[in-house]
Amino acid sequence: MNDSRHVRFPPFGGGVLADSAEDVRTLERDRFAAYVQGDVAVLDRIFADDLVCFHSNGLSDPKSGVLQSFASGDLKISRFEAEDLQVR
Repeated sequence: MNDSRHVRFPPFGGGVLADSAEDVRTLERDRFAAYVQGDVAVLDRIFADDLVCFHSNGLSDPKSGVLQSFASGDLKISRFEAEDLQVR
């Protein structure tokens, strides 16, 4: 849904609506922090229900699998940041 007031947060297929480029930057910062903190509640809010994550080994996980990996502690990320975050 794109209209004059809202833009879908593209990487996640529409889990969250953003009103401005600054909202998108804030959502990205929230997502990065949630990865490092293992904050499943924040990731659940940001990710669309139909999210599928593809890994470098070619395997994939649905949203529920990604959240479960964080919740169980199987997936831990010590650092996640963007070097040059641009929103258009």
